[in-house]
Amino acid sequence: MRRGRRIAVIVLLIVLIIALLFVVYQLFLVRGIFVTGNVSEEYVISLSGIEQNQSVFFINEETALEKIDAEPWLKAVEVKVKYPDKVFITAEQREIAAYVDKGDDYLAIDSEGVLLRVVPKSQVSLPVVYGLQMDKFEVGKTLGALDTFVLGVVQRLLVQLGESDLNIASIDVSLAANIVFATHDGIKIEIGDDTQLAAKFELAVNSLLWLDEKEKTGGILDVSAVTSAYYREN
Repeated sequence: MRRGRRIAVIVLLIVLIIALLFVVYQLFLVRGIFVTGNVSEEYVISLSGIEQNQSVFFINEETALEKIDAEPWLKAVEVKVKYPDKVFITAEQREIAAYVDKGDDYLAIDSEGVLLRVVPKSQVSLPVVYGLQMDKFEVGKTLGALDTFVLGVVQRLLVQLGESDLNIASIDVSLAANIVFATHDGIKIEIGDDTQLAAKFELAVNSLLWLDEKEKTGGILDVSAVTSAYYREN
């Protein structure tokens, strides 16, 4: 009798353990996937490989990030599991910030220097970068520049341009210590090196407004001194 009771107790314990494991399993299934950023929610979720009702314990956040980042036009910022049943994804749409001159083609890049696509040379509205030498390039990857310092200069310039009202046609970084912009009106803007960019860009914008009022085209505008601008006609 005692033996039968022990067996019954053991069976009951096994049933209770199985029931508990089932409850825990159900508790940690993905019930919500939330995406923030200027991106397609469904597309980002599909790229991540994360699915509703899968166990959160089987989600590798780094792997999901890499899968999203493999799409050239997307930048994965964060994948975060919030226990017990939610996943939060932050991603951004990459935008073309400039074109890099490469012989017969233009390399369309974002502000981080990531190559988004290769296009035939044509008239473009965004600035064209000259003087950046490369040894390799691959869509979806940061440009492989021969001089990584110059690539860093280009990245800083593009970030600042994105925050500025300065509208230019080209950027020449052949000499990193003497960067030269060109406007659509043919005015060359000498900014020196890439220090104090915000102040130099603001000075350039205000100076170009003054030159426009004077109906000036062409010539050279030097804002490298930061505190004052100098203009000379051709």
